[in-house]
Amino acid sequence: MKTMYLILLLLNITVVHAQQIHLQGSVVDAQTNQPIAGATVSIIEEKLFYPADNAGKFDIAFDKFTNADSVSFSCIGYQNKKIKIGEIDQNSAIQLIPMMNMLHEVKIGINAPAFITMGNKAKLNDGMGAALPGYEMAAYIAGSKNIKGNIQTVGFFLCDGHSVAKGGDATAPFRIKLYGVDTNGKPGKELTQDIIIVSAKKNNAWFDVDMSAYHIKNPDSGFFVAFCLLDERYYKIKKGYQDSHIKIDSNFSTPRLGATEAHGLKQIQYMGEDIMFGWEWNDGFNPGWKQMNYMIRATVEPD
Repeated sequence: MKTMYLILLLLNITVVHAQQIHLQGSVVDAQTNQPIAGATVSIIEEKLFYPADNAGKFDIAFDKFTNADSVSFSCIGYQNKKIKIGEIDQNSAIQLIPMMNMLHEVKIGINAPAFITMGNKAKLNDGMGAALPGYEMAAYIAGSKNIKGNIQTVGFFLCDGHSVAKGGDATAPFRIKLYGVDTNGKPGKELTQDIIIVSAKKNNAWFDVDMSAYHIKNPDSGFFVAFCLLDERYYKIKKGYQDSHIKIDSNFSTPRLGATEAHGLKQIQYMGEDIMFGWEWNDGFNPGWKQMNYMIRATVEPD
């Protein structure tokens, strides 16, 4: 009888842990109570993230969450907020506090430090460097080596596509990552500690993101800025697209990263993808294609 009771007890415990946890609510500005469009909801232990919609709403269901898992709510310009799943009420409004960046103290007789602009400076694109979900395009920011200071902004020229890859959406979300340089000259240690997901408002234009609130130091060897497409769940599909190289029959409306003709200058850049044996960085140039430079730029404030 005791054995039967123990079996039933174990079965009950299994059922409890297999229950699906449903997170539903919205992310709002703590001062105005207005929704924060495009805020990011991250499940830290599971390394999952979900962009909120244009009304700041999120609706997440997953059968591997536990009440002890931490949820991070974040958005550019706001302080991150971390809460345990068990402490979140259904349909609750998560308030984020605006991040007030302090202006430089004015010192008489000393000039304020000027931002140093680095990277691609083209005003128009000749092509594009990314289209498929799950890929990262990283460009080494030339001129960033041995500059002591904080990374202030990163910028991307976004478009709707080029030639056969037309049909993108420059306003769709993407993720930003910053990397140091490894011993092989490739993207190394990630410098961004938070999940940063953003979206632009214009097509065929530069989109600059203020990174000053993250206080990221520029390493002595310089840094890479990466344009990272989310997975296919986050993008609309345009039917009837066929790419003879990639062998897919649908066109994902991702934001397209602009590119410029190299004109003899080979930018240090890499394309990353998650392959069967793990993450892999490949040279961003394809010998069979026209040589192009990713349109990525950044500014650094020297110490």
